[in-house]
Amino acid sequence: MFEESSNAAHSILSKSEEYNADLIVISTRGRSQAATILLSSVTSQVMAETNIPVLAIKHFRGQMSIMAA
Repeated sequence: MFEESSNAAHSILSKSEEYNADLIVISTRGRSQAATILLSSVTSQVMAETNIPVLAIKHFRGQMSIMAA
């Protein structure tokens, strides 16, 4: 699925509700809390605005496959 949006978090939340998702899996850069506050984070926004469980996986610059995660 591909969805173009100016607000990624709201698009993810909308699609998760549309598909009645049981779990949202999302990648994260692993920034510190201070960096997240200053730079914002789609992952943080999704986690804050949903009742669906969220699995956040730290991005390993292409070194780890989804199966390894």
